[in-house]
Amino acid sequence: MAGAPDECDLAVVGGGIVGLAVTRELKRRRPDLSAVVLEASPAVAGGQTGANSGVIHAGIYYAPGSLKARLCVEGAREMYDFCEQHEIEHERCGKLIVARDDGELGRLDELERRGRENQVPGLRRLTAGEIAEVEPHCRGVAALHSPNTGIVDFGAVARAYAGDVRAGGGAVATGCGIESGYSSSCRAITSPVSEIRIALTPVVPTSSPTRLKRRGRRTRARTPAPRPCGTAPRAERRRRSSLRRRR
Repeated sequence: MAGAPDECDLAVVGGGIVGLAVTRELKRRRPDLSAVVLEASPAVAGGQTGANSGVIHAGIYYAPGSLKARLCVEGAREMYDFCEQHEIEHERCGKLIVARDDGELGRLDELERRGRENQVPGLRRLTAGEIAEVEPHCRGVAALHSPNTGIVDFGAVARAYAGDVRAGGGAVATGCGIESGYSSSCRAITSPVSEIRIALTPVVPTSSPTRLKRRGRRTRARTPAPRPCGTAPRAERRRRSSLRRRR
């Protein structure tokens, strides 16, 4: 394990691209926070981050005006900028979305509408003859060409994020898995079996502090006992009871 602090303000569980990106952004916004990413594997990006297709989507498919659409278009632009700044190998190879016959033209029309409303860069409609100019082995009656779609090794991106976290004063602790946890509003609880205590304060005030404890090379974080399946919180039970009485 590398870099686990004795105490910190923020702990993010999971050293994949999401956990590392969240930590990197929180450190950018709050440089004063002491932060650690806890990853059970020997290295970051050992899970889904390093085992996906590596596609940088351009933003064609999502409903116009939706948060997903906006974040996909903006995220693609920022991802290309990040890769260039950090010299991460990537390629804007482009993509063809092909209507094989007239029966698929309606769906292609809808994707074109979405792509244009989402302001996908460079999107254009191709005729059957133009398809072969982009991909000689492809056949169809029409297609959409998205030149801004690309590929990248997201494992390399995650490792660059980890480097940014460390450069900003944060820590990335590998070989540090979470076994259990608890959430409490009280001050840090000590234990004679703990070798390291990570006392956390919440960044968002809607959640209470979480205390993580590590034995040897494993981190132990205690969470409240799970509520039995189907059991609602007391306030929710009262609300339901009130609604039944009104009926």
